[in-house]
This record gives sequence, C-alpha cells and structure tokens, in this order.
Amino acid sequence: MRLRSTGFAALLLLASEGAWSASCDIDVSRMERGERRPALLCGGGIAADARIEGLAQAGIEVEYQQYLRRCSVERTGPGLYLWLRAGAGAVTATLRLKAPDGSDYCQPLPIEVPPRRLVETVSFKPAKREGPGVYRLELRDPGLADACAAGLAFPREAWMPALSLVEGAPAECDRRGISALVRLQGEQRFASAVLVGDDAVAWVQPPPPAWAGDMPAEEARFIDVDGIRTRYFDSGRGHDAIILIHGGQPDPISSTAETWRANFRALSREFRVIAYDVLGSGYTDGPQDEAGYGEFYPRVVEHLHGLIRALDLRRVHLVGSSQGGWPVLRMALDHPELVRCAVSVDSVMAPFTRDSGGLRVFAYMLAHVHPASGPTPQSLLRDQRLMTASWNNVGFGEAAERLGFAALPKLAEAKAEMARAAMSPGHPAFRQMREQALAEVKDGRMLVPHLVIWGSADPVASLAQGVEFYRVASAGPAPTQFTVIGAAGHLPQVEDPAAFNSAVSGFCGRYREP
Repeated sequence: MRLRSTGFAALLLLASEGAWSASCDIDVSRMERGERRPALLCGGGIAADARIEGLAQAGIEVEYQQYLRRCSVERTGPGLYLWLRAGAGAVTATLRLKAPDGSDYCQPLPIEVPPRRLVETVSFKPAKREGPGVYRLELRDPGLADACAAGLAFPREAWMPALSLVEGAPAECDRRGISALVRLQGEQRFASAVLVGDDAVAWVQPPPPAWAGDMPAEEARFIDVDGIRTRYFDSGRGHDAIILIHGGQPDPISSTAETWRANFRALSREFRVIAYDVLGSGYTDGPQDEAGYGEFYPRVVEHLHGLIRALDLRRVHLVGSSQGGWPVLRMALDHPELVRCAVSVDSVMAPFTRDSGGLRVFAYMLAHVHPASGPTPQSLLRDQRLMTASWNNVGFGEAAERLGFAALPKLAEAKAEMARAAMSPGHPAFRQMREQALAEVKDGRMLVPHLVIWGSADPVASLAQGVEFYRVASAGPAPTQFTVIGAAGHLPQVEDPAAFNSAVSGFCGRYREP
C-alpha cells in the first residue's frame, strides 16, 4: 500500500492495517508559531536510542529529549519527555520516531501549525489606573493596522495564565499595530498566547510574582545547633516567631528552606518568620556520627528543638509541610510549653495503606522522572509538576535553583547514607513512630492548637487521608481546624500562597503572645 497523503485519516487507516509494530501517542497535536511547550510521547517498544525526524525541517526544535522507561504513572510502557519550540516560520509537521536502523518505532504523528505570522514586538505593562491585574497590551506590527475587526482571542493551556479583554474597553488599531486593556488571572509562569484573528499570534510573558526575589542566598544565616551548622532565613520582628519546616529528606533534589519563598515575607508582616534547611538538607550539616542516619527521624526532632534553643526563642508557632509535619507533631506532643500553634500541611503523619495511590506516584517519581545521568532543569520541573495539581508557580527558575543544590557533594553523600540505612517514611522504625504519635493524639495528649491544611487534589497524600488525619487530630482537647485549599496538590503553600498565608496567619494569630 502506498500513501499519497499524510492526513489524519490516512495515518489512522495505515495504523489500523498493522503497518507498524506498535502504536504511539503524543499529547500535542497542534502548536502556534513561537510556542514553547512540554510533550509526552508514549508507545510500546520505544528505546533510549530513539531519534526524532520530521520536526526540524518544519521549523520545530526539539529543545529537550529524555527517555522514560515508564512513560507516566498511568502508562507502564516506555516513552519520551520532550520540550518543543515552534519557530517563526514553523509549518505543519509529521513526527517520525526512528530506530538506529532507520525503521519506525510506530506510526507518524502529525502536529498542525497554523500559518499565522508571529508578532515579536510585544509590550505588556501594568495599567495602574485601571486597578490590579489590568495591563496595557501592545502588539507592534504595521501589518496589524486593520486588525481590530478580526479581534483578539486568548486560547489557553494549563501552564498559561488567563488573559481576557477588559469589559467595555475594545482593542484599538493604528499604523503601529494594535493595543488593548487586558486582565491577567492565574499564577502560571509561562507565556500566554494572543491570537489576532487568523492572521497573527503573539506571546505575553506574565510578570514575576511580588515574592520572586525574596530569600536571596546572600540573606541566609548560619548558626551552630548542638554542633550542626544550620542554614536559616530570618525576617520580621517581635516575640511571636513562626518556624517553617520543609518536607523531603536529605537528597540532591529534595526541598530546602526556599520552598517557603511565596510565604516568607507575607507572614513576616505579622510574625517573625524563620525558614531553615532541615537536618542534612540544603546547606545544613547532616548527622555527625555513624548512627545518625539510622536514627534520622528522632534526630530531626532534636535538631528543631535545638534550633529553638539556639535562637533563644521562648514559644513558637510551627508549620511543617509533608515530612516536615513529623517534627511539628512530635514537638507539640513533647514540648507543649514551647509551641503556641502547630500547622500540619499535607503531612506525612496522615494514616496510609500500602495500596495508597499516592505511593504509586511517589514510587514513579523516585524511579522514572530524572535521567540516569542526573537531574536536569526539565526533569526537576516535571518532578515539581507531579507533586502539584496545577501549574501555579511551577517554572524553570525554581528548577534551576534546585539544580544548583543537586551539585552539592554533601547532598549526594547524605542520599547514600539514607539509602544505606533504608531510611524513609516507609521504614518500619518511622511507621512505628508515626503510629505512636497518632496514638498519643487519640489519647488526648495534643494540648497545642492545631491547624491542618490540605490540598484538595494532593496526588501523594489524598484528601481522604487528610480528612482521616484531621479526625484523629480532633480527638484532643486543643482547638483543631481543617482548611482545604482548592485546586492545590501536595504543596498548597506554593500553588495558592495567598490562601495559605491567610489560613496560617488567621489561625496562629489567635494564639499570639499576650
């Protein structure tokens, strides 16, 4: 059989007749000129030596290609994780996935590119007189002088913030191009598309958030905590101190104090705020003796206790995310005289079972997200995306910062030590510690006001687990509150910082020092 057309119908017909040994699919079938986007290509039989053909000659650049032994949490077969960029002259393309011998791994995959002109001179500035979130958009191109009749359209993908025309303010055209008042909504960090009828396309990069420059590296401080050199950030003043405790464990790609960047300054308007690298993470030293990593979880609590003493704090509010929820709960149980308010955020302390869906996500992230040669900005971005429910505040800036930590030899050593001790939340020793703490809470020993915050769509620790944790947490005599942050995943403090900051300051604000 010989094809004269590479259209969708012909390709599907050929695939149905078994011309290829395997079928592939890709989550992009259309791109605009100037667009940069991720793509996931899955299919049986794809190997690490797969070569992409058919895109470069159509003006589509493959910026990044990573082989995946397992394509996704749901898809057990292999695949490729890609970042694609369509150039100013890109045209409709047919992607072919080739083996070294020139054979096809699977059927051709068409990617349509409409022939719109790419407008590259774009201005996007706040229209302060019009109120927050309103911007003056200007597309400078003489060919757009008569484009007002065609109108502006704002197609959207999940990683793009939403743009819309301000009601009652129509677009204006002149010899230089077209301008309009538009409203921007959303906390996504990638560029949004603007279509001018069928003739042109432009891309608008959203401004960075107000907190983007917070917690610069040069503002970090170091303190000796019982012989452990500990890095921390400190902002605000007064006797009411909040300590922010990130999740993860010692590892080149795990969380650090910077996890709290979107919350740090906002909370410091009402409290003194301290965000630190947990024992062994970031620039904080790890345990100094051979037994240290085998006793990692008790040591994490001891380190937090020591930090409170080293900073000469009398009573504190503790906020812990994920694994950071362990030292928060343990400190509140053991030292209620030191803790004014405890906040558990998608906490590792939630009851779980071995068949939990979150364990599948976590196992996939450990085994399949990063290349064998080490993390990349693209794989780190995908790592963060899998932890979240949206693209809010997920971007290459944070990924590049994490890549800098990944280069620290101390973190590779810490990861190896944790692996030798087989230490993780799944270790029997930690499971026993968690069950003991939850039993104490059920017995009414939790005397500290306790706020539980959960992302409604947490892929790692489900909302049902959060509800069960709140049910257990409510057993004691202390005030307990449950706050669900909608459309957020495992890191609600990142995805919806305004809602998170409001919940923490509102609850802990009730328990300030008199």
